[in-house]
Amino acid sequence: MIETTYSEDRRKHLEFIQNSINRMNQCSSNIKQSSIILFTAIIGLGFIKPNISEVLLALISPALFWGLDSYYLLQERKYRILYSETLKPNSTVQLYDMDASKHLCDACEYLVVALSKTVFPVYITMITICIAIYFIRF
Repeated sequence: MIETTYSEDRRKHLEFIQNSINRMNQCSSNIKQSSIILFTAIIGLGFIKPNISEVLLALISPALFWGLDSYYLLQERKYRILYSETLKPNSTVQLYDMDASKHLCDACEYLVVALSKTVFPVYITMITICIAIYFIRF
């Protein structure tokens, strides 16, 4: 195993990047939780008093949350690449450079992220339930 020593500034930079990764991950998790709670509340209200507007709202809200969740996951992936690049012994990343947009990869495309296994099943399930309810109720 090769042991690499980093300057205090480099370690602090890596810590900043890790904090950004954690923040993006937490935002993504909060968005999933909020979307499920909101979706459940809208569907619950729809069963009390069936209305086409609630079904449409229940259909639109997961799509909006899906887009927002995908954005945060995309940012998290970019910061992970920045972290990996900064961790290399002969890194060309400037100290305290937090611009993750320069670090792109195949997994850092919006559509790839939106259809990933951590995002797609959650939101497609909500949309499918909404469509099923529409055909059952109306």
